Amino acid sequence: MLAASPRRVAVVALAALPLVACSAGSTSIPVPEPVAATTLLARLGADTVAIERFTRTAKHMDGTLVTRLPATRITRYSVELSPSGAPLRADVSVRDGLGAPFPGGLQSLSVRFAHDSAIFVGHRSASDTSQAFVVRGPVLPSLPMSYALYELALARMSFFGRDSVDFATVPLSFGTGQSYVQSVRVVSRDSVRIILNGSPLLVSHDRRGAIDGVDGSRTTFKVQVARVDSVDLESIAKAWAQREQSGASSPK
Repeated sequence: MLAASPRRVAVVALAALPLVACSAGSTSIPVPEPVAATTLLARLGADTVAIERFTRTAKHMDGTLVTRLPATRITRYSVELSPSGAPLRADVSVRDGLGAPFPGGLQSLSVRFAHDSAIFVGHRSASDTSQAFVVRGPVLPSLPMSYALYELALARMSFFGRDSVDFATVPLSFGTGQSYVQSVRVVSRDSVRIILNGSPLLVSHDRRGAIDGVDGSRTTFKVQVARVDSVDLESIAKAWAQREQSGASSPK
């Protein structure tokens, strides 16, 4: 099992939580403050399935995400933010667990968010490929197994002064073709509820508006996420990848 000391994950009985009326200025989400690098660890039962290290400031968010479902991957991303916290541009690259690019795959992906659209440019060694689709509403970039990006939703809700916002979630993956709606609602002083594929995901935050934990027990993907001390992501990814190549199961 990965040696880490997860902090408390807030587990709340969703059925007992009151819904807060949507009104300007009544949000309980703190005004976000710049924070040092944060690490989130995601588990399914006793198995570690993802580790994410990120830094968010008023202008940028940068992160590294190591996942091992179905195989070890290292995803690096950066998001440029406007003064209101709206995403302006995102850049993503994905490598295998040893840090090597995938043969024939994208070297990297750039996404620009215009007033009502998302413009994708996939960068390959031979040439670039582009696509675009319509996006309406506040944009929330998304990556599989990334929970840090939900901090952008918290910051936007604080800026709007709203207790409930429907975000146009844009997967940062070439070929997705459309956004989808994710409803985020304040349900207590330190938590919000996100509707994920029709099920409630509970995200807790601290006094700085930074994610403290995620409870997915009421979703089909029953993940539990906690903020932990810093770890060496590259070494963990390499160890997972080497175990996969040897045919051994990945460490917990």
